Amino acid sequence: IADFIKSIQQYYYIAPFTLDSVAVDPTGTLEQLKEYDLLIEAKPTEAYTEAEKLVLDQYLMSGGKQLWLLENSVMETDSLFTPTGSAFALPRDLNLADYFFKYGL
Repeated sequence: IADFIKSIQQYYYIAPFTLDSVAVDPTGTLEQLKEYDLLIEAKPTEAYTEAEKLVLDQYLMSGGKQLWLLENSVMETDSLFTPTGSAFALPRDLNLADYFFKYGL
């Protein structure tokens, strides 16, 4: 991810940004988010709230670009180092199915 961000940094205004403020001020968060050209969501682990998805949707609808790098299953590498060499992969629910379905993904 670091190498990728370094490579595209010359084309986009990039800075870290969290959606923590959506619960308190969704409109203000959206306005702040609109200052950025590209939103990169890399390996999210917590489910998105409906308010966060709405802000992300409005950002996209107002011309923002989004790149999602998701892992929809949970299985850590250290689980493979068991004596049997086997592990279970569990689904990771990020509450994004409806968000992506709306855009045909």
